Amino acid sequence: MTGTPGTGKTTFSRLLAQRIGATHVELSRYAIDHGYAGERDAERDTAVVDLDALRTGVHELLESGGMHVLDGHYAHEVAPPDETRAVFVLRRAPWLLLEELLGRGYSAGKAWENVEAEMIGVCLHEALDLFRADDVCILDTSGAPPERTLESGLAALDGKLVCDDIDWVGHPETLELLRRRTCTS
Repeated sequence: MTGTPGTGKTTFSRLLAQRIGATHVELSRYAIDHGYAGERDAERDTAVVDLDALRTGVHELLESGGMHVLDGHYAHEVAPPDETRAVFVLRRAPWLLLEELLGRGYSAGKAWENVEAEMIGVCLHEALDLFRADDVCILDTSGAPPERTLESGLAALDGKLVCDDIDWVGHPETLELLRRRTCTS
């Protein structure tokens, strides 16, 4: 499970893990609890994770058996492609994402950094660089209740859903958001 912060990854991951009988692994918490996060990035107010060490830890976790739902905006960077059934990339309309992140108390700079990443699909492009396109499924969580996103994800796993194809850049709301950003900078 990957996507920009604020797209609904943790909620969806918990629901999915519960439904399919898997273990939910929130990677940020896992990295901190297992010593894969060291220093703190004060500007971004986040822990700096050693992705190589976390990748090794995730590999060991997967070797222990059972199904796992990996949840984090860098999940696609640590999940082994040969042991991954599907990569869900959750997307959310940038204008809604900005409200969500500011509502969570993100600084304006951190919120905008994440909104801009969502606009251009950073997590999606990174996932597509690492996994076969057929293994990557985009789900739009904009205004969708978590249960609907879960049902879409389950349908995608069963091959009964064509995943979303999202390009936020051409949306009038995105252009307005960018205009406002330029005017306030």
